[in-house]
Amino acid sequence: MSHELEDVWPLSPLQEGLVYHALLDSEGPDVYAVQLILDFDGVVDAVALRAAGQALLDRHANLRAAFWIDDLDQPGRRGGGG
Repeated sequence: MSHELEDVWPLSPLQEGLVYHALLDSEGPDVYAVQLILDFDGVVDAVALRAAGQALLDRHANLRAAFWIDDLDQPGRRGGGG
């Protein structure tokens, strides 16, 4: 998998709201993002687990999405005239 940027899109109104609420209370839990911790019993094949995760990301572009908020007038939108 290439680690180059594929596309840049402005945020939809819903995405803007999600980012706003995530930034509004950065100390509390993000109710829109779910994280899961798994405990495995026994030996885990780390190479196979990493390969499976990479295959999942390679197959589904939406799982590679990110919100870039640094140095932007609005999340997902570059400022300045152009």
